[in-house]
Amino acid sequence: MHGTLPTYIRFQRIGWIVLVYLAIAGIGAADRIPKEALAVRHMLSRIATSAPATDGAPRTMRVTQREVNAYIAYRLGQQKAPMVDSLRIALLANNHVEGVLRLDPQKLELDTLLGDALDFRVKGVLVTRDGAARLDWISIYLNGRRVKPQVLTFVLDTAARRCCGAEIPPDRWVDLPQGVKQIAIQKGVALVSY
Repeated sequence: MHGTLPTYIRFQRIGWIVLVYLAIAGIGAADRIPKEALAVRHMLSRIATSAPATDGAPRTMRVTQREVNAYIAYRLGQQKAPMVDSLRIALLANNHVEGVLRLDPQKLELDTLLGDALDFRVKGVLVTRDGAARLDWISIYLNGRRVKPQVLTFVLDTAARRCCGAEIPPDRWVDLPQGVKQIAIQKGVALVSY
């Protein structure tokens, strides 16, 4: 269940990793981007274009919880027809993360099945290896009631298909952003190794 490192960030496709993908998937206009979000965008761009270290040792950049949340909010705001209304995360010790995710059930055409509100509270452990990540769930609550991980997986898979034409991989491992090898989570900070 536990692996090595990080939390959160597989900003590119699944679980919340899929959601984070929604947050990191593209580069938008810089004209109203908050300073914290701009810092994350710059960091990802720098990592993607960096040559490997000459000594082979990994390099690390720090991203604060505030910067991560600012970037997620910015990226969600850039979506033309967002499936995700909001996502806020807390970076905890030992690669643990907590999050509050709000989706629009009408846009997903799930309101008849799941009701008028899709408010998830989740807790998990971010595991990374060799440039890929997944989130091992500890607990998931939908509108205040504990649910099985399959409920969230179904909703996220529906959102990924509608938004990006993507699906959550069956093994839940997703690629990290270009150049990122691992992410380690500490309280309030993500250490991104590249």
